Amino acid sequence: MGGIIKFNCYKCGHVWEIFHGYPLFSNSMSLFCNKCGKSITIEKDPDSYKCECGGTFEVSPEHYYCPECGSADNDGGKCVGLWD
Repeated sequence: MGGIIKFNCYKCGHVWEIFHGYPLFSNSMSLFCNKCGKSITIEKDPDSYKCECGGTFEVSPEHYYCPECGSADNDGGKCVGLWD
């Protein structure tokens, strides 16, 4: 089961949510670039997905980037729900 994580950007104030983790009943999942923060949804196991920026898409990157300003300076996220 995955979590719905809500982030607040300290740089621009943008608030966004991501669907984090592995689904229980679905074949699709979200991956996030470990370099630029771009997200993709895939329908199979995450092997080696490369982003055009040179980063790698991961389920749990070290940093999550604001989709508005690109900053990694955020509150670290808070779980606001669960998803399957």
